[in-house]
Amino acid sequence: MVEPISINDAVEQMEQLLEQQDMDRAGEYLRELHPADSAEILTGLEPEEQAALTSQLEPAELAEIFEQMDEEDMVEVAQHLDVPRLAEILDAMDADMATDLLGELDEEEASELLDEMEDASEVQQLLSYEKDTAGGIMNYPPPSLRRWMRVDEAVRFLKEHYHDEDELYYLYVLDRYGCLIGIVSLRAMVLAEPEQSIEEIMNRDVISINVDTDQEEVAQVLSRYDLVALPVTDEQNRLVGIVTVDDVVDVMEEEATEDIYRLAQVSADAEIFSPIHRAIRNRLPWLYINLVTALVAASVVALFQSTIERIAILAAIMPIIAGQGGNAGGQSMTI
Repeated sequence: MVEPISINDAVEQMEQLLEQQDMDRAGEYLRELHPADSAEILTGLEPEEQAALTSQLEPAELAEIFEQMDEEDMVEVAQHLDVPRLAEILDAMDADMATDLLGELDEEEASELLDEMEDASEVQQLLSYEKDTAGGIMNYPPPSLRRWMRVDEAVRFLKEHYHDEDELYYLYVLDRYGCLIGIVSLRAMVLAEPEQSIEEIMNRDVISINVDTDQEEVAQVLSRYDLVALPVTDEQNRLVGIVTVDDVVDVMEEEATEDIYRLAQVSADAEIFSPIHRAIRNRLPWLYINLVTALVAASVVALFQSTIERIAILAAIMPIIAGQGGNAGGQSMTI
């Protein structure tokens, strides 16, 4: 069992190992952590340290870590990997996460990786959808059922065709054309009699979304109806994938982070443990803009220097007015 840790302590421990140039132990320490913690540590390191650490891990281990990163961090770490190794990592990742990474690369790099992957069919299909739509964030659905199946037959079918990587929250019932006609909860399957048909226990009132639905609307639907997964269909109502609550949490966090960063005038990819070069690149442009506006304000005040000299109390009031103006502006932007 992996216990929650203090990320500050983990970063400090990793820095000590890197200072000692003990890469074997550093790789082993990263392997012991939860992938989410490993991802945060890895993305906060300098490029040469990232390259040294990734060489210590297996593709399957790196795949778990990559799945905890945002797109920009994945691309940054992926730059240190050769094509065959990165293709192995992509094969081990969930199709939707692999799609996110490939979508950030240029067309030539992505094409080379797709050719190198062992099975790129699912990823290629997901790449055909817009990034910020249901199709862009969905996973492939678990094995589907047919309404004429008996419950015991359905259970045997799932045992034969279910894979560990499948997201199994609900079971979806399709007709012979692949169109979605019903949904069965795992609870209904467990409580049903073995000889009952799937048609008897399925719910025909299925809440689904179109593959082109915006990701924010997807999050709203999941939240409104308290669902953990939502089927995604095409124009003919054929089931093409599912969006899980995990995918939506990432979307909501991404949207909220962008809004907060926009209020603070900080680039959306800024992080507390970002390398110095990235922090400078992200923050300096906004600081320049603020400096220019401050100089403009100072030049306006300078026009009234003689007035301020005669009425000194105005100099004391100016910081109050400026502060209140900033507060009012922040409130307006938040609303």
